[in-house]
Amino acid sequence: DPTYYFATLYGISIGDKYLPFNSSGTVSKGNMFLDSGTPPTIVPTDFYNRLESEVRSQ
Repeated sequence: DPTYYFATLYGISIGDKYLPFNSSGTVSKGNMFLDSGTPPTIVPTDFYNRLESEVRSQ
């Protein structure tokens, strides 16, 4: 029973606004690492900045 999983993140919706996940990395599948023992989620800085900006504007 692994305590971690890989998922593919395509984007996140904030209200009616969809923010696509664009990464400069080469991984297209399994680009998100989920660990049940690690509460914070870490995303690339450029995506986080767009996400934070949209949350603040709503």
